[in-house]
Amino acid sequence: MAKILLINPPQIKDGKYIDGYQGVRPKLPPLGLAYIGGLLEKKGHQVKIICGMAEEITATSIAEISKSFDLIGITSITFNYILSLSVTKEVKRLNPNIPVVLGGPHVNAIPEDVLSENCVDIVVFGEGEYTMLEIADSLPLDNKKLLPIKGIAYKINGQAHINPERELINDLDSLPFPARHLLPMKNYASSGVRGTVHPTYSIMSSRGCPSKCSFCISEKRRILRVHSAEYVVAEIKELISKYNARGISFWDDGFTFKKKRVFEICERIQKENIKIIWDCESKVDTVNSEMLNAMKKAGCFSISYGIESGSERILKQIGKKITHEKIIRGVKLAKQSGLEVRGYFMFGFPGETEKEMKETILLSKKLPLDFATYSLLIPLPGTEDYQNCKKSGHFNDYYWKKQVLSEISFPLKPLVYVPENISEDRLLELHREANREFYLRPKIFVKRFFSVKDLHGIKELIKGFKTVVSN
Repeated sequence: MAKILLINPPQIKDGKYIDGYQGVRPKLPPLGLAYIGGLLEKKGHQVKIICGMAEEITATSIAEISKSFDLIGITSITFNYILSLSVTKEVKRLNPNIPVVLGGPHVNAIPEDVLSENCVDIVVFGEGEYTMLEIADSLPLDNKKLLPIKGIAYKINGQAHINPERELINDLDSLPFPARHLLPMKNYASSGVRGTVHPTYSIMSSRGCPSKCSFCISEKRRILRVHSAEYVVAEIKELISKYNARGISFWDDGFTFKKKRVFEICERIQKENIKIIWDCESKVDTVNSEMLNAMKKAGCFSISYGIESGSERILKQIGKKITHEKIIRGVKLAKQSGLEVRGYFMFGFPGETEKEMKETILLSKKLPLDFATYSLLIPLPGTEDYQNCKKSGHFNDYYWKKQVLSEISFPLKPLVYVPENISEDRLLELHREANREFYLRPKIFVKRFFSVKDLHGIKELIKGFKTVVSN
């Protein structure tokens, strides 16, 4: 069987994260690689994962380690594509005969563009578990062996060849748990917002999102598939028994889309007397009082809503299919159930005016939110907004080849996209005003201070306060 090295590229340079969120950024395990690693191990392959998010390691050191492996897999997101590429180049420079595979969310949208890099042998697009398994089973590789493998792109005589897409995995329970034993679990930390106890670990209990937001994923990835309640609760129990988890963060795009499953998960947690607190992400029009009360009783302490904008016009433009009325109702129901509520907001949509951005700030302060996260639009390749941004305002096309970006909430210059109705400096200032106006209110800081449950939480609170004040 093959020896396979999976790599989450280093995210730091000179000891600092390459974004404006210095010191507060959560360190989350690469569950995508861990799912792939779990399946490969189940099928008899030997797997090692290097996580540059949680380990201090250089591209050169990774390349040295990779010499003893038969296959290298590297993940990439649009925000740090340059970092993924730097590792890929170094690995290929030292190991020209070892196949290097690049995958991840960025690659899904533009596989042919990624394949144009000389250091990349194979591109995996779509879900990677069974694709990587077929590649590993086919070693040593040649074009004849690659031809029947769905979900990959590679070169034949210097020209890109893209195989048919792979079918989505409908039965997610058929996958083994993510191979967390291959990760430096003690080095990970959730955000101070989503992890009020330490350690808090991540779970992806579903894939896909049926919403059709203009800034988000492709049509095929909107197909929602879920792990069963039995699978989810078993994974929670493993995190408690093996890694001493005190908290769980569900990072699904919409944990509450399947109402029946939410109730089943909550019932199992209570029936088995599992002592854990948890939080999730949701959409304001997918909840009701009965569900939220059941979640609270089962240990849920917080829910995060994608609200995005305070402008009704912008909400309609980006395809959220929610209104101020639905937003207010969703937040109110969660608060009535005793949950903390976090709102996600975004500035800088095509055609958005300063007045509309101020409406977003006003709505975020008007709602009884405990937390607000403000981001600037980063048009991702393959999305509707990517095409819209090319038509108006200032857009740095192919930005992922030129700069590393913050994927959270304190962006640095130069910005990827600036609407035509506002300057870059003013857009950045509005973004900072939003954070200050929300978080520097005494009631928010006092409430947060008294909600902290341990020393780790106090440290995260202080870091967050300093970040808001200094930006």
